[in-house]
Amino acid sequence: MPFNPVGLHFSVVARRFRNVVVVVVVLVLVVVVVLVVVLVVVVLVVLVVVLFVVLVVVLVVLVVVLFVVLVVVLVVLVLLLVVLVLLVVVLVLLVLVLVLLVLVLVLVLLVLVLVLLVLVLVLVLVVLVLVLVLVVLVLVLLVLVLVVLVLVLVLVLALVLVLVLVVLVLVLVLVLVVVVVVVVGARGGVVVKALRYKPAGSGFDSRWCHWNFSVTILPVALWL
Repeated sequence: MPFNPVGLHFSVVARRFRNVVVVVVVLVLVVVVVLVVVLVVVVLVVLVVVLFVVLVVVLVVLVVVLFVVLVVVLVVLVLLLVVLVLLVVVLVLLVLVLVLLVLVLVLVLLVLVLVLLVLVLVLVLVVLVLVLVLVVLVLVLLVLVLVVLVLVLVLVLALVLVLVLVVLVLVLVLVLVVVVVVVVGARGGVVVKALRYKPAGSGFDSRWCHWNFSVTILPVALWL
């Protein structure tokens, strides 16, 4: 088979053009992957900011509730102290009455019974208030635990979604690269075979040496 320098030169140019096309396609794919990753990162940042704002709002509400409960408890305690002071004053007056009037012992005994009943009621109220405070604290702790569990679940779901998106992007990039390499390789081989074809019975034509193969015909050859 005679040596064809023009066909060899065109084959080298076609191979170089194919390499340039592959590099451009790979660069485009890299840019697309970077844009997708940036979009995923922005979505994650927005999600984290929203979760942080929700957590802050929940914490503020819980703090306000605790403050209100504490204020109510303090008011009840102040009222209890006032009642106790009044009871002490009553007891002092009763003692004075006992000292001054011995004849009023029955009345004093009745008053003492009433005072004891009031003290019992006060103690019962104190116990109820303490129980109420404990119940409120337990409810607040349960709400905090539920909020933390929800936030952890949302973060785990977000991470799983990001991993799935990254894997899908990588698979798409690999498939595109394989398709581009196969298509470019197949078309380049067809062009080289077409340029090397020589009809039977014809010798070397010197007119091939005067042809000027422009790079602009490479896309047409590759399309064919």
